[in-house]
Amino acid sequence: MDVFGILTAAGFGVAVVPCLINGYVHVTRVRVMRGFWDGKDKHYVIVHPVHEDPTSLSKENRFIKHETVSAVRELEEFLKRHRCTVSVKRACDPLTREELAANLVINKVSLCSPMNRGIEADLALITKLANRFSRHSANRVYYIAGIHAIGGWAAVEYLTNYRKLRTLPQCASDKGLALVIEATFSGFYNITDFNDYLGPRVLS
Repeated sequence: MDVFGILTAAGFGVAVVPCLINGYVHVTRVRVMRGFWDGKDKHYVIVHPVHEDPTSLSKENRFIKHETVSAVRELEEFLKRHRCTVSVKRACDPLTREELAANLVINKVSLCSPMNRGIEADLALITKLANRFSRHSANRVYYIAGIHAIGGWAAVEYLTNYRKLRTLPQCASDKGLALVIEATFSGFYNITDFNDYLGPRVLS
């Protein structure tokens, strides 16, 4: 009987083997996560859009869409799970010099959508660029632009999915990355799938 068989027979393997498997999964996920979320600092600033309230007579009243709230919360929890610190700012709020130099995650909503043609799908642009406000461009700007808010939410689901992150190419610190994904959904808040639509492409 080999060593593993002896340990298992003694009941030792029952406790150790799951721990080894869990440790391997954790290390693999960290490596995959760091392949895309690879800014030098572990501080990320998430900038999300706000919208004018159409029922209000004042343009000062603003609201945040449900999909945006869900996307920000999911990304914040994902980054914190990997021991990153996270700040959340509205797009209408000014950024400090320190925040400009951090890893910026910009979630933006664009103008037109296939949803206008009755298709339950949306597109989102994802780009990763060197942050020129950061010393030696060591940090990143992560730009997420859904055509609708649900497209931005789908992009966050994509970027917190370890299987999808594993397929993205590794980039040197002076290189960027761009891709467009297509997300399908049923109803307003149920994303059913997302796929690569264009790219990913490494930017020189």
